[in-house]
Amino acid sequence: MSVEIINGRTQLTAQNGKDVKFTVSCDKLDMETPSGAIHACGKVKLATDSIEGCCEKLTISWQEDIVILDKVQLKCRLEGHDADLNAEQLRVRLSRVTAAREQTYSTWFIFP
Repeated sequence: MSVEIINGRTQLTAQNGKDVKFTVSCDKLDMETPSGAIHACGKVKLATDSIEGCCEKLTISWQEDIVILDKVQLKCRLEGHDADLNAEQLRVRLSRVTAAREQTYSTWFIFP
């Protein structure tokens, strides 16, 4: 993970080697250890390979393996299909799925 200030906003980039997994840009970022929580607020923008969007507040809890987004608007693109998601609160769980070709894919599970 790396954190830097770009154009007056905090940007968190999480990556594995050279592959960028996701970026979060926000007005304020707090990280908690050892509990393993990240809190981003203030015009939060997030992006992955297949998802981009914005929200008012984003919380990542490593202990609970959950991402919570408040007042969120997301655009998802998976295998040529697009979906727009808008919600007051969205809880997602990120997991890794291994395909028969032994490639790793990231999948978002959405919980009401």
